Amino acid sequence: LLKDGQDLTVITPSLAVASELQHAAGVEVILLGGTIRRGSPDLTGPVTEHCLELFAADLAFQGADAIGIDGSIYNSDLRLARVDQLMRRVAKRCCVLSDHTKIGHTALARSGSLAEVDIFITDRGAPADALKRFTKLGTKIVTVSPLIFP
Repeated sequence: LLKDGQDLTVITPSLAVASELQHAAGVEVILLGGTIRRGSPDLTGPVTEHCLELFAADLAFQGADAIGIDGSIYNSDLRLARVDQLMRRVAKRCCVLSDHTKIGHTALARSGSLAEVDIFITDRGAPADALKRFTKLGTKIVTVSPLIFP
């Protein structure tokens, strides 16, 4: 959906995101350097971290591999967890996105808490009791219907 953006700059460690946006006329894409994560189109590691420290961003969108019942944010890769922490630090605001199947679970590396983010976006299948707990952390909760592409 960002392809239709106008006067938008996207800073990303994702080869997939960069590839998707490379021909978008109103979008400038800055691809961070780093090491390609095995089995994933994401760049991680010290080079990625150094590149991130060069920027300031208005808004960060981040995925999560799991969201604990206490609102902890988890990644399955330690290096990716570190990149996510730095992204939150350089952004004025942060949105974490995760579907309902990841709520109530953990993964290898805890990268932070929903208390550190502005908005948590999930789908309508998310358990109401978990969303109530997350709201108490001070995070705005947005539930959406799944987007189906043709």
